[in-house]
Amino acid sequence: MILLSICLNYDDPNRNVLTNCYTQNTDIELDRNRMMFILHLKSTNNNLCNVFPLGIGANLTLGSSLFPHIITVNVDNFNYKTTAEIYFPITISAADLDLFTTEQFAVIQLYTYAEITEIEILQFSETMSNLENCFEQLDVFLNEQYLIFSVTPSGVCSEQMVGIATNADSYIKQVYLNIEGAQIEIDLAAFIAANTGSTKVDIRLDISSVGDDLNLILIDLMQQPYFTSTSVEVISNQGGQEAQLSYPLENIVIDSISGFFESAQVMMDFESFYLLFDTSSAKVAQLLATLTTYTHVSYRFVGQSGIHQVVIQETRNAPFDETFRFMDLPCTDGNLYDADCTAFSELTKSNSSGSQFYFDIRFFNKKEFLTIQKTKLTQQPFCFSSGAFQIKKDSVCVHTVNVNSSACAQFFETVSGVEGTVSVQIMNVSGKVNDGIIFNKSQVLSQNQTSFCIQCTDLGTNCSKAMNVQQNEQVVKLTLHANGVNVSFIADMIVKANYSVMTIVTLSISVTIVVVSSVISILHLVHTHKMIKTLKKRKTK
Repeated sequence: MILLSICLNYDDPNRNVLTNCYTQNTDIELDRNRMMFILHLKSTNNNLCNVFPLGIGANLTLGSSLFPHIITVNVDNFNYKTTAEIYFPITISAADLDLFTTEQFAVIQLYTYAEITEIEILQFSETMSNLENCFEQLDVFLNEQYLIFSVTPSGVCSEQMVGIATNADSYIKQVYLNIEGAQIEIDLAAFIAANTGSTKVDIRLDISSVGDDLNLILIDLMQQPYFTSTSVEVISNQGGQEAQLSYPLENIVIDSISGFFESAQVMMDFESFYLLFDTSSAKVAQLLATLTTYTHVSYRFVGQSGIHQVVIQETRNAPFDETFRFMDLPCTDGNLYDADCTAFSELTKSNSSGSQFYFDIRFFNKKEFLTIQKTKLTQQPFCFSSGAFQIKKDSVCVHTVNVNSSACAQFFETVSGVEGTVSVQIMNVSGKVNDGIIFNKSQVLSQNQTSFCIQCTDLGTNCSKAMNVQQNEQVVKLTLHANGVNVSFIADMIVKANYSVMTIVTLSISVTIVVVSSVISILHLVHTHKMIKTLKKRKTK
């Protein structure tokens, strides 16, 4: 009990000694990360102890040769009943602190010139050296001119995130970003300085100042459709041993003009993907004003599900065509990506919730990448395996073959059906997605419902307008709405027959034509479909 006598000898005999102010559950926590002892006070709510003023002193005396001196701190805004923690800084080196164990005896004194109370500490706890929670947020912003690495430290690792000049035994050696396998080294001094506080700090890397190899890496990252492998790697020296710490990057933001895409959605059938997208004229003008010279524009569609992906792109010569808003991407057209496209299509149909779709528009000057605008596509549920759009003299109909899919239960969940709405939209390929002739009708949607018809008497002049649709200039979109969810189809082939019989417009979402005219056979329609697509591809080239 030598330690206790030392503490008592420190007391002023003229002070009023207060007892039974705190319970035996009062304990001390050792936080090695922040290099401090934390006193956790458990008040007994003794009114005799409720005499301390706002400003008091606190002494911590430890029974360890590593701490031969009393640790004293001043406490402001002290309240006997509500103050729960007091912090005592540790001034010895981190290396010496490694020798300290919590199986120690300690005495706490809380005092003023007039009062003093003493607490024998019998319980020690320890916050182990844990560098997992050093950061609140880590982000990257990247554009054509620079990269910004944003660091928001938590403040609990400030003693560890130091350079060799501060602590030769424990220091940070190197920091780099690991993005899709590419390593980008971060300025060490800037990173260490960012960790001195707990507020967000931006570390900037100018692309023009880096070497050619890193320049190419950054340009390649700008064009990544999505990111799956990203982290911040910190290499440190801990007592002569090298340690590598890995922290997740929360966000990687590629610079783009906000609002460039007004809408973007993907639809699919057994053999194709269909894209409909709108761009803002004002935002397009804003972008083009920054491009003095560009030779071509690349439109890229990317589907991703786990480790599987499909990439389909189309390149067009300058100038940028703002009226190009629809893309038909078949998986069976003799392209190199057909096998991947078909496999991904099958995977998506069996697990649509696990698939993600991305779309971007990239601008190039010959082989030089200039800029990118990107968006994530809204996916429509896969509910129909085939269908046909039919225009007769007195009605407009869509005939479908339904898919037994859980994603479409809201449309076909019962035999009796649910109340919904059927919309048929005929749009100009070069027009806005929400433009065009729209037919709407309330209808019961059920498992047995395969035809959706709207009478011309309900459509007025829109019915005659529908009969004037032109191949390669207009597309047909069917939308079903029920239980707050929409599902849509796109038609890109229009075949007209004699109106005295009927006109059949075959949906390109179909592999099988389910409505057969008395004039045109199924085989002839399929052959015509292929010929039209071939002509369309030649036209775009």
